[in-house]
Amino acid sequence: MSFNKLSKGMLLAIILSKVATADINGVVFRDLPLNGTTTNQYGIKDTNELGIAGVQIIGIDSSGATATTQSAQDGSYTLQGLSGKIRVEFSNWASYLKESPSNTVNNSSVRFVNDGDSNIDFGLHNP
Repeated sequence: MSFNKLSKGMLLAIILSKVATADINGVVFRDLPLNGTTTNQYGIKDTNELGIAGVQIIGIDSSGATATTQSAQDGSYTLQGLSGKIRVEFSNWASYLKESPSNTVNNSSVRFVNDGDSNIDFGLHNP
């Protein structure tokens, strides 16, 4: 095998490995029922709702690979290096906060998403 063919094969493998995985991101936020003048919708982040830091997020893909992170000060997070179908689990939040109820969005602490999905937000409220 010539060096040129080997180089092209290695380059293709590198490109495919970068294409095969994509980041998953979102925000963990404090879900509030009101914004001062109107009612907020539970499970959807409104502009007056602040992020929650320190929530643990674990992603597990169909091959068994895992990625772990924590939400930042503004509540944002990114899971990297996973591919295909991914189970995302949120945990380690203050005990007085509960998963926000919602009839219109999936706001469960366990989600099933695809690599590259964004805005996988998680709302917590104080009942």
